[in-house]
This record gives sequence, structure tokens and C-alpha cells, in this order.
Amino acid sequence: MATFYTTKGIKEMTMVVKPTYTTLVNGFPVVTQGKRIMFEEGMLETDDKDEIKFLRTHKNFNSNFFEDKEETAKLTAKVKV
Repeated sequence: MATFYTTKGIKEMTMVVKPTYTTLVNGFPVVTQGKRIMFEEGMLETDDKDEIKFLRTHKNFNSNFFEDKEETAKLTAKVKV
């Protein structure tokens, strides 16, 4: 599990991993849902490896949000024991 926190007093933040889009299939609109990551109350906890990779490689990592390495290490250590 990884824990991320927002900076600069940001309480709510949504990051778009994959946008929602509409296509026409046989003349009918079909909506394909995208993927979003949402910080609530300035925090996000996730086990999803794809989300963690996305966040760690995002251009705003350590600018608008950061990872709590100590908390992540504690949780990882508890799992190994």
C-alpha cells in the first residue's frame, strides 16, 4: 500500500489517468468510461500498482503531491512479518 498527500493546502484533487470519451457505433453514441484517481481530504491510499506507477511518474509528483515513504515502509514491513 502507498500513501500520498497533497501540498499547498489542496484538499480535493482529481487526476485523469485515461479520459472518458464517446464514439459512434452503428450510429449510436457509446460512452467509454475513463480512469480517475481522487485525493480526498488531501490524502490517497492505494494498493493498485498501476495507480502508484502513474503517480510516481507524474510531472507534478513532489510538487502538488508527495508520497509518504515512511508510512509505506511501515505498511510493507507489517505485511512481511
